[in-house]
Amino acid sequence: FTVFFRMIWLVLIISFFFIDRENMIMVSILLILLFILTVITVIRVLESRNEWRKMIEDGDVEIKNHL
Repeated sequence: FTVFFRMIWLVLIISFFFIDRENMIMVSILLILLFILTVITVIRVLESRNEWRKMIEDGDVEIKNHL
């Protein structure tokens, strides 16, 4: 999933260079895709944060310097 997800981001970024700004359908599709990828990224970041918190609480990871 991670490789596929990164490839979608790459395709999205490259497509911004070649988009026809007069074509509202292309613009709409790219904006919707950007929104979906952003939401997925935020969800993945929050899930990763929760996993790290659990690992720290369980003692699997040592924190050298506490903030």
